[in-house]
Amino acid sequence: MRSFGARGSSALRRDRENGKFRVKYRVAGKQRSRTFDRHAGAVTFDAEIKRRRQLGPALAAELARETTTLEAFVRGPWRMHAATLSQASRQKYRWALEHHLQELLDEPLIAIDAPRVIEHQHHLLEHGRSVNTAREALVYLSGILQIAVQHGLIAGNPVRAVRKPLAVAEEVRPLTPVELEALIAALHRRGRIMTVLAGHLGLRPLELRSVPWRSLTDAALLVGRKETKATARRSRTIDVPAVTAQELRQWRLAAGRPADDEPIIGPAAKA
Repeated sequence: MRSFGARGSSALRRDRENGKFRVKYRVAGKQRSRTFDRHAGAVTFDAEIKRRRQLGPALAAELARETTTLEAFVRGPWRMHAATLSQASRQKYRWALEHHLQELLDEPLIAIDAPRVIEHQHHLLEHGRSVNTAREALVYLSGILQIAVQHGLIAGNPVRAVRKPLAVAEEVRPLTPVELEALIAALHRRGRIMTVLAGHLGLRPLELRSVPWRSLTDAALLVGRKETKATARRSRTIDVPAVTAQELRQWRLAAGRPADDEPIIGPAAKA
C-alpha cells in the first residue's frame, strides 16, 4: 500500500495489488474507508473529510444541508429508505426520476421550494405529459422529499403546498364484438378462458380468479358475495350463451375434469 503525503499523516493511500486509491477516515470513533479508481477523486474526498473535521460537526452539517442535491440525496439516504419498499414501488420511483424529474436532479434540496415545484409542474404539462402523469410524478417527488425532511435536510415538504391539476378520467373504449372474438381466437387454454369469461360474461378480475365450477350450469353462472369485490358484495346470476357454455365444457375436459370447488380458470401453474 503506497502512501501519498507525509509518512504516517496522510489518510490517502494506493493499493499496490489493484492500483486503486483508498481514503481512510473515522466517523464517531469508528474506522471507515472508501475506494476510488482515480487519484483525483480520492484527493477531493480526502480534502473534504479534512475540511469537515476543521469546520466541526455543526457547521459541516449545515453546509451539507445547503449543498445536497436531489440526485445526491437519492443516491445516498434515499437508497436506504427505498430498500424497505416493494419492488413495484421502487420501479415507480425510478420511473419518475428517470423520465419526469430529471430537470430537478442537479437542484439543491433547499432550492426545490413550492414555486420551483409549480414551475416544474408547468414544464411537464408543456412538454407533452398528461395531467395524470404530471400528478403521479409529483406524488413520487413528494415521497422523496418527505424522507429528506426526516433527515433534517429541508424544513418541510414543498410538494404538499402545491395545488396539483385535477386528475382526468381516461376514456375506456370497450372492444367491439369482432375485436373480442378475434382476441379470443388468438389465445389458448387459460388465457382464452379468462377472456371468454370477461368478454362474454363480464366477470371482474377478482371474480375471474375465484368463481368455481360448481357455480356454472349450462345456462347460468352464479357469482357469490364472497367471489366479488367488497364494494359489490351481492350475489348475481349471469345468463351463459350456448356458445360460451360449450367453450367452458371443452375447457373442463382439457383441464382434466377439475373438482367442483376449483376455480374455473384453474391455477396459474396449469396455464
